[in-house]
Order: sequence, then C-alpha cells, then structure tokens
Amino acid sequence: MIGSSSVAVRWRVQDGLGLITFDLSGSKVNLISSTVWKELAEALDDLDRPDVRGVILSSGKANGFCAGADMRWLAGLAADPGCRETIEYAHGVVGRMLGYRRPIVAALDGAALGGGFEVALACHGRVGADAENTRIGLPEITLGLIPGGGGTQLLPRIVGPSTALTLMLSGRILGAGDAYELGLLDDLAPPTRLVEAARDLVVELTETGWTDKRLGVLPPSDYDLLLAGLPPANSAAAAEAIVDSVRIGAEAGFEVGFRMEADWFEKLLGSDEAQSRLEQFMAERMSAKGK
Repeated sequence: MIGSSSVAVRWRVQDGLGLITFDLSGSKVNLISSTVWKELAEALDDLDRPDVRGVILSSGKANGFCAGADMRWLAGLAADPGCRETIEYAHGVVGRMLGYRRPIVAALDGAALGGGFEVALACHGRVGADAENTRIGLPEITLGLIPGGGGTQLLPRIVGPSTALTLMLSGRILGAGDAYELGLLDDLAPPTRLVEAARDLVVELTETGWTDKRLGVLPPSDYDLLLAGLPPANSAAAAEAIVDSVRIGAEAGFEVGFRMEADWFEKLLGSDEAQSRLEQFMAERMSAKGK
C-alpha cells in the first residue's frame, strides 16, 4: 500500500529507505490533527517490511516541517467524547515509533513546533536545516496547555529534566544552532542537503544500533532546585501540569508518564484559560490574514 490518496501523509520506498512525507492537502502549512496521527500509523505499518532498512520523515511544504496543531481541531477536541481516546492514540503512535524495528530520522526545516516537534522527538534521530527560518520548540504553555503528544516524556529523556523544563515552562522557540547545541538536534545540514544528511544518519544508526533507551526511568532529580532559578511561567496551571508530568514520568517510567500527560492535557484543554487563549490565537491569525 502506498499512501497516494492520503490527506496529510504520503509514503514510498526508494533505495531501501522508507520516505514519509508530511504534506497536508489544501493547506499552506502542515498541522497536526487526529488524521495525521492515523495516517502516520498507516505509513509505519506499511513500511515495516524486510526491504526497508530505515525511515526518513520530512515535509512536502516549502515553508517548514509542521507549525503545530490545527487550532480549530484542537479547540473542538475538548468537547469531543473521544478526546481521551485521541490523546491515547497519539501516544500509541509515539510508542510505535520509539520501538520501531528500523531507525526513523526526521529532517526538519522551517517550523517544527508543538505537536510537529513531538513527532520529531519520537524519531531516533533529528537533522535540522542550518537556516535562519528554522524554528524548533514546544510553546504549548502560551496557550495554557502542555505538550500532549508525548513531549513531557520525550524531551527530558533527550536533553535532561532541567533543560526540558526550562524549554517547556518558557515556551521558548529555538533557532537551529541553539537547538543543536542543547541536543534537540543530532546534526545540522544546509537546506539543500537536509534529506541527504538524514539518509546518512539512518545509515549510521543502522550500523551502530538504534535501540531506544528512553523508555525507562530517569536518575533522581531535585525538582525544587531545578525550578528555583526559573522565572514565573506564562500559565500557572500548565506549569504545574508540566512539572508533574515530567516528575512522575521520570520516576515511574514512560507508560505512567503518558497517562499523567493525558490526564493533564485533557483537563487543561477544557479549561476556560486554554479555550480563551485558543480563541484569541485564532482571532489574531484571522486578523493577520485580513491585512
């Protein structure tokens, strides 16, 4: 099966590599929704076969990898009876990626934000475009939310709890150089060589091994000390949820951390604060488009 009739994700096999392209139909930018998670799962299932030795995930858009969640979809998800099921499904796809039998590498250019960057965090490697327009981060706290696609569990296991909390509590968006220095990216490449560099990393991981070591618990941390030097967060409720999810996941493991993240995300998404911020965000976007 080849995803030629898909809405957001298409895939094919070339020279022994599975190439997954994120290219949302009818949109100038890629946005995360339940459709994306489902089609990504279909692509992973189809590419899990003997003639595929690795997978590259990239964008078909000229302006970036993924700008984050589809805000209309996200705002409506709170009232959807299937909200919790949707969150858990996304977590299931992340778990599938982490335990995939072939290395998966994300090639990131332009914006890789929010849920889009969470997809990249679930990959075994990340290569970023060494360009001014590369923007990477988890800014969900600015909407009164927490990362809901596994970010509270993935990021601490890649860069450590201290750096992860600093980034998620501030909602800071990083350029390519800073993201690489902090360990969010494994390599940088000129935009014209981005997919080629991702291929190189797939080959390297195939030769050296890619078994994911992020699924266990993390060494103990003094969270009061980690938080002591940080400025006040943009949202007190979301900040509490981020810290709680990181701490519980670090101590009890990935599965428990996922459940904690899902609990908090569902609760915050239905809050007056988050709904108000989502409405404001969408109104500002509509106003900007009208100018």
